[in-house]
Amino acid sequence: MSTPHQQAPAPPPEESSGSTLRTAILHHLMTTVLIVATISFAIWGYFNFRAGDFFYEPSEQDESRTMQRYLVASQIHRFDFAAEAYEAIHNAPPKSMDDLIAEGLILESDLTYPSPKITYSMRIEDDHAVVSAGTNAPATAAPEAADSPEAEAPKKKKTRKKTRKKTRKKKADQE
Repeated sequence: MSTPHQQAPAPPPEESSGSTLRTAILHHLMTTVLIVATISFAIWGYFNFRAGDFFYEPSEQDESRTMQRYLVASQIHRFDFAAEAYEAIHNAPPKSMDDLIAEGLILESDLTYPSPKITYSMRIEDDHAVVSAGTNAPATAAPEAADSPEAEAPKKKKTRKKTRKKTRKKKADQE
């Protein structure tokens, strides 16, 4: 005894204006939610980054300082490599930067790069040369030093060729 299944009556066709109204409400609701979320995120970002200068635009001076920091670090690495090369050649660490210049591993102009205000110094720690950088403090010249001819004459820059020639001369004189 089986009874045939009766199909449920088909729902009455919906009015197209009701469907359109629901779609418009859903669309406006989603748009409102997205706008509120965007504004909330913007306010959150403003308050979190305000103290850290979110709208900060670096000046040329700040960029110059940053660049100078990288250049100084690069020079220190160059001097470290030169000191290692000197140690490999002489089986002893260099005593000063002048040893590296005399050997032709660095130039005298390297000691004032990227700025004459920067100075590099070398010290020996655990039988290895350690190079560090500092700045020249504006010094007031002593009265005797200001009158000396050395204070007036600018220092001449040596080139690599001149340094090599001097080194060769010294070696030839020693032999």
